[in-house]
Amino acid sequence: MSPAVSLEVNRPADALLRLLGADPATFRPLYRAQKLLLARGTRIVRSRRGLASKASPFTLLCLFATIYGFAFLGFMTGARSPLLGAAVVLTLGGFFLLLIVVTDHFDVLVNPREILVLAAHPHDGRSFLLAKVAAIGRILSLLVLLLFVPSAVMVGAQARSWAAAFAFLAGAAAASASTCLVGLLLAAALLRLWGRSAIERLMPWLQGAFQIGYLFVVGGPRLFTMIGKSSGDLGLLPWLLPSFWFLAPLELLSRGFGPAPLARLGLALATLALLFLGATRWLGATLSERLLEPPARRRLPKRRAPRGTPAGASERSRLFSVLRVHLRSDWRTRSEFLLIPLMGAFFILFYFRSAAAPIAFHAMPTFFYCWMLVLSADVLTRSSRPETLWWILAAPIDRGRFSLATVSLVRAFQLAPLFAALAIVEIRAGGSWPYRLALLLELLALGDLLVVMGKALFPDFPFSRVRSEGGLGGTRAGLTLLGSLVSSVATALVFVFERFGTPGVLAGAAAFLLLRIPASIEARRRAAAAAEGLELTAATG
Repeated sequence: MSPAVSLEVNRPADALLRLLGADPATFRPLYRAQKLLLARGTRIVRSRRGLASKASPFTLLCLFATIYGFAFLGFMTGARSPLLGAAVVLTLGGFFLLLIVVTDHFDVLVNPREILVLAAHPHDGRSFLLAKVAAIGRILSLLVLLLFVPSAVMVGAQARSWAAAFAFLAGAAAASASTCLVGLLLAAALLRLWGRSAIERLMPWLQGAFQIGYLFVVGGPRLFTMIGKSSGDLGLLPWLLPSFWFLAPLELLSRGFGPAPLARLGLALATLALLFLGATRWLGATLSERLLEPPARRRLPKRRAPRGTPAGASERSRLFSVLRVHLRSDWRTRSEFLLIPLMGAFFILFYFRSAAAPIAFHAMPTFFYCWMLVLSADVLTRSSRPETLWWILAAPIDRGRFSLATVSLVRAFQLAPLFAALAIVEIRAGGSWPYRLALLLELLALGDLLVVMGKALFPDFPFSRVRSEGGLGGTRAGLTLLGSLVSSVATALVFVFERFGTPGVLAGAAAFLLLRIPASIEARRRAAAAAEGLELTAATG
C-alpha cells in the first residue's frame, strides 16, 4: 500500500517534471545526490572543534543566516527612514547570498569531474541540470527566508499592515533571485576566462570577506544609526542602489503611486528579465557537454626567472611571499590576521564614543589600541602546518633578519589601521592642533614600542609554532591577560602625561622612544637565538 500512496503523492510532481522536460525516475536520485553535496560541501564556513564541530556545514550556514536576519533588525529600527533601512537590509543580504552562490553553489552546478561518474549511468541532460537547479533553489529559498522574514515582520509592524510585510518579501525575493543570477553569471565568466583555478584562488579571500561581513552586520547597526539619513535626504541613492528598485512595491504601498516609484519598479523588472535572459541563453550554453567534460590539459607557459631582490629587502620580500601562501591556504591564520586590525579599528571608531565623558573617551580607545597590538604579537608565529616551512631552513638566507622582518609586517598590517582609527577618534575630540599632533606622536611611539616588545616576547621563527586546534590555549589565554595588564599600564601612563598638557605629551613620546631602544636590542637578541637554534637536527634532541 505504501508504494501506491507514494505513487499518488508523487504524481503531481511527476507531471510537473515531465512538463519541464525531465524524467522523474532520473531526476529524483540526482536531486537527492545534489542535496547531499550541498549540505556537506559548504566551504564559506568551516567547523571548528567543540560544539560547532558536531553541526554540519549547512547547519552552520543556516545559523549564520539566522544571526544575520535578526541583526538586520538593528538596521530597521536604527534607520530614520524605513525605506533606507529596508534597502540596507536587502544590500547586505544580497552580499551574503552572492558569496554563497559563487563559493559553494556554482561548484555544484558546474562540476567537470562528476561526468566521469555519471557517464556509465543512463541520464538525460535536462533532468541532470534540473536536479542541480532544484537543489540549489531549495537551499537558497531557505536562506532567503532566514535572512528576510524577521525584517518583513518588522516592516509590517512599523507600517501596521501585513500588506507592507508581503510587499517587502516580494521585493526581497526578486532581489535575491537577481543576486543569485549575478553570482552564477559571474562565476561562469570566471570559469570561461581563467578556468576553475580562478575560483579556487579567490576562495580564501571570499571566506575572509564573509568573516569581515559578519563583523560588520553584527556591529553595523550602531554605525548605521550615526550615518542614517532622513527620508527626504536620500538624493540620487534610490536611483543608484538597485536595492531601492526592488523595494518599489513597498514604496508604492507606503507613499502612493508616483512617477519615481513606478520608474524604479520598471528598472527592477527589467533587471530581473535581463538576468533571466542571460542565465537561460549564455549560462545555458556555457553548461554544455563541452564544459562538463574534463578540462583539457594546457601547456604551461614558461615562467621567467625571478628577479633578484636587494640584499636589505630580501628577507622581508620572501617573508611577504610566505605570508601570502599562509593567507591563501590557512584559514585560521587568515581570519586572525585580517580580523584583529579590522575589529580593533571598528570598535575604536564606532563603540568608544562619548562626548559627555572626556576621560573615558580617551582611555577606552587607547586601552583597546594597546590591547589589540599585544594580541597581534604572536599572529605571525603560529601556523596550522608549520612543517611546510622546511624549505626555509635549507634556504641561504639570514634567519635572524628573516625573523625580524615580521616586525615590519605587523607594523604595516596591524599597527597602521589601528593607529589610523585612533587618530580619527583623537582628531574628532577637538582641541589645539599642537596638542593633538603631540598626542598622536606619543600614541604612535607607544604602538611601535608594543610591536617591538611583542617580538621580544614571542621571538619564535615565523609560522613555526603549532596552532592550537581546540578552544583557547594556555599560551593564548596568558597573552590575553598579559595584554590587559600591559594595556592598563600604558593607558595609565598616557593619561598621566596628558595631565601636563603638550610638554607632558611630548615627554611621554620621548620616554616611549627611549624605551624602544632596550626593547629592540632584546628583540634582536632573542630572535637571533631562536632562529639559530631552529636547525633541521634540533628535533633529535
